[in-house]
Amino acid sequence: MRKAFISPTKYVQGEDEIKNLGYFVKTFGDSALLIAHPDDVKRVKAKLEETQEKFGVTFVECNFQGECSRQEVA
Repeated sequence: MRKAFISPTKYVQGEDEIKNLGYFVKTFGDSALLIAHPDDVKRVKAKLEETQEKFGVTFVECNFQGECSRQEVA
């Protein structure tokens, strides 16, 4: 039986690391698609705004309702 694990090339975890998110976005460009549930975005909104200002990036929000499905993708 074949098993595969696909993951991002970089995984960062730590207290308040979301404040450094803009640094990683900058390695690819000036904006990033933020796929998150609206409640989660609200919870970290101040930190997202802080990293946007600090690193000069923009997040384009795409509301995710919690179920990974073709309907959600559409």
